[in-house]
Amino acid sequence: MLMLPKLTSDSLPGLETNQALRECCAAAGGICRAYKVLFRESFLGYSLHALNTVFLAAVTLVFYLWDLGKASLSSIQNDIRACSSLLFVFAERLPDAKSHSELFENLVEIVEIGKSSPRDGGSPSTSSPNTASECF
Repeated sequence: MLMLPKLTSDSLPGLETNQALRECCAAAGGICRAYKVLFRESFLGYSLHALNTVFLAAVTLVFYLWDLGKASLSSIQNDIRACSSLLFVFAERLPDAKSHSELFENLVEIVEIGKSSPRDGGSPSTSSPNTASECF
């Protein structure tokens, strides 16, 4: 997750601009879709490992949306919805997961309303500094 800003730079030799980020986004979407199917069609338990995997995939999708703007929303909308649904179910099953779910919903809301779009000159740290801390 700490490497996500690096994935948007042009400093990766041999890759076109944002190709690495697009591939990470596709993998993150696949993780959310796969976990959704696994939890729907089996008796797989809800673990902290699964929660963290889904949460990191969800944050990767939000970063992709924030970096590339609303034009990218149509391509990842179903994946974001899958992550949101999973995090909500996790919050129902695991009390510690509620903060993850709320944080994700806040991040999506901030990005979707355009407060932190890099195209508009905003940044996640300047748009709403208390959002993350309010969830914990």
